[in-house]
Amino acid sequence: MNTAEQQIVKLGAPVGKADAYLPLELMEPKTFELFCCELIKRRLKIEDGKIIDAMTIGISGQSQFGADIVSHRQHGNQDVYSLYEVKRCKKFTESHYISTVKRFNEHREKWQVNINEFYIFLCEKASAKLIAEYKKQEALFKELNVVHRLLDTEMIHDWLKNLYCPDLLYRFCHESWVSLFYGERALLNIKNYGLWDYNESSAWRNYTHPYEHINGDTYTLQNDHVFIQAFLPNLKGSRLSCFIDFRNGRYSHALLTMSQNDLLNSAFEGAYSPPEAGVRPWVLKELYGENYYCDIGNCRLALTLNETRSLCDAFDKFWRCYKQRMEEIDRICRTVDFSNSTPLGDNIHLITIPYWLWGRINVFCQHHDYLDTEGEWSIFNPMRERLMVFTRHKNEVMNGGHHVTLLANRDPNFDRLTNHRVALIWQPPSRYNLDSLEEDVVGPRNYWDALTTYRWLVEKLIPAADSWYCANFFPERSGWQRLSFLVPRHIPYTSDDIYSHYQPESNISVEQVDSKQSLLVLLTELQNFFNIYTRRVYFRASEFEQLCDAFLFLLNKTTVNYWGYIRGSVNASQEERESVVAALQKYRRESTFYDKNSSLCDYLLRGMMALFRDGDCHINEVEAIKVATLLRPFVDKVSEGRFLRRCQKRL
Repeated sequence: MNTAEQQIVKLGAPVGKADAYLPLELMEPKTFELFCCELIKRRLKIEDGKIIDAMTIGISGQSQFGADIVSHRQHGNQDVYSLYEVKRCKKFTESHYISTVKRFNEHREKWQVNINEFYIFLCEKASAKLIAEYKKQEALFKELNVVHRLLDTEMIHDWLKNLYCPDLLYRFCHESWVSLFYGERALLNIKNYGLWDYNESSAWRNYTHPYEHINGDTYTLQNDHVFIQAFLPNLKGSRLSCFIDFRNGRYSHALLTMSQNDLLNSAFEGAYSPPEAGVRPWVLKELYGENYYCDIGNCRLALTLNETRSLCDAFDKFWRCYKQRMEEIDRICRTVDFSNSTPLGDNIHLITIPYWLWGRINVFCQHHDYLDTEGEWSIFNPMRERLMVFTRHKNEVMNGGHHVTLLANRDPNFDRLTNHRVALIWQPPSRYNLDSLEEDVVGPRNYWDALTTYRWLVEKLIPAADSWYCANFFPERSGWQRLSFLVPRHIPYTSDDIYSHYQPESNISVEQVDSKQSLLVLLTELQNFFNIYTRRVYFRASEFEQLCDAFLFLLNKTTVNYWGYIRGSVNASQEERESVVAALQKYRRESTFYDKNSSLCDYLLRGMMALFRDGDCHINEVEAIKVATLLRPFVDKVSEGRFLRRCQKRL
């Protein structure tokens, strides 16, 4: 605390019904002087010109040349010097006023600069006689080219209101005066964010309560500390992005933006975990303190625990909204089983084929143009690196119009010098909006989804195009090799020539467990995930207790033939049931509120799987469902983690 702060004696709380003005006469003289000096600094900041300095003068007993405060500012090329006399007395009469003016005139030349302004601050209302004398002296000062003002409590009150400085009032007065002058929200923000030149962001001007809202592709969220406006992906290929505004006055000047890469690789990691868990990669606790450092975009912000919790909660809700949007696009475009693509139905790699096979397909399409030919396969609008399917008339299977666009690009995963391959890529129907999408607009009858297109390619187009090409074209030969009985046929394609990106993943679900065998499948899926996915996972104590309970329940229903592996998985002291049970009960008892030990989770799942291998498990259908229900929190974490990894795969 500096010397000036040590000299401040705060004005007490209002007693009874508060007056219209601050009782400045109750302030200590030195406190009132410092209060006026800070108020002057705030006033000069909003006026034209540059402030050089503003300070109180001397200490008790020193000559002050007829003033208590001096300020110096530059307006254009002119220096402006101002003197201020502070009068903290219960009754300031016209005789006192005349003495003050006389003292100023006597010492004005001693300042060695041209004094342009002279102000007198009062801690009370000015009397009629005092105002009359002030008006008389004001005219005399004008002849000297000096601006003169008399500021009583009413004028000081107006300055406080117009300048909006709750932090100043908080420093010099009881906090009740802050809420009386500026409202409860001003006091709340000072308590939340600290004491400085507070300017709340305009986003909170009419804020009343937390909310989130989606309008088309625009997502808006606001809580007590954070405002997020984001743009969600859609069928037109727009990417995820957002900007963040903080209520905290320290950051009210900063509007932070985050790209899709920032959000998926950082902000959405460790979703639904509290800051204290230390799981989120962008949250770092102070080494010696209670606050947190949050890395947002390219900035590192120092936030309180409550602010950090609000930011985490905002990102969690944002992630949930994004996930729902992606799942909706996934469902519409049927892209869930194309694991090399994002959930957004854009740039979906369906298959890769040899370059020569693409050449056959391209020739086939050119000979079956939908405008120039008639027939079953007259549906193509072929281009060099693109294939478009149209139908002119509605039939039993399809409606008329545009059905799909496929891009043909060189597959980057193969060496083009030794193995030319082409990737056929499905493009989403960019002309549609999700919020106005009618039923079946994307599907086999209209614009084909990714799965429909894939099956059509593999089961219909490629066999038909290859067969037609082999029947109608022959390899080029010269001389006697051109005789018809010697002309060889083209070799047809085989299934080995097609590399499929259609790879259905096993969807882990508690509802699918209905037997001992399906429970083992669930345990295997969980163990595979937690064996690899060791970062950004946390467990509540209650969740870890459920895992131990599931292990103990299975153990009680199993006749174990070999204890070696099971003992090692729980780090039991001996190869016997009692030792394993004691180890599990110890884990359960000592589980912390937040646990990041995913390797222990991996070991326990391995031990549960070993019960099926190294013993005879006697659980029935109902008991298998009970164990699966205990494991639900871990199943949910696997589902969230896999979905996020799939979103990140193509970044």
